Amino acid sequence: MNYDLGISNVIGNLIQHEKDRLNEIELKLKIINAYNNDIKKNLELISLLMTIADRCLIIGQVSRALKYTAMLKNRVDIFIAEVNNYNDSLSKRFLK
Repeated sequence: MNYDLGISNVIGNLIQHEKDRLNEIELKLKIINAYNNDIKKNLELISLLMTIADRCLIIGQVSRALKYTAMLKNRVDIFIAEVNNYNDSLSKRFLK
């Protein structure tokens, strides 16, 4: 019986740690999102969104994970468009 309580405590502590870490990452996401017009920042946003979605799944918040996965897809689409624009501008500049 004590063994079960110990495991429950460990699991509870791990879940709380994940929730705390998730809150920290979401705050960082808000800060970075304020100045995200740069390819490098988009990569960081993509990484954070993936991490948040993973942590949401770890703590059993599937609907929240789906929300961040949708945001991730949108950010990846934006990133691809920015990379294509960058590539086009390089081509125009150097292949005149």
